[in-house]
Amino acid sequence: MRQYVESRLKADRQVASSLAELIIGGTLVSAKVTNGADGDGGDEAS
Repeated sequence: MRQYVESRLKADRQVASSLAELIIGGTLVSAKVTNGADGDGGDEAS
């Protein structure tokens, strides 16, 4: 059981490091989220 946990922690660290590199490098960026089904950012009725 201990070996399994240690291997999972190692894999999680590798994933976290890869994600951090992508974020810091600007490869992985968030997109602007808008409200409303039409995508214009407004939530008023048309």
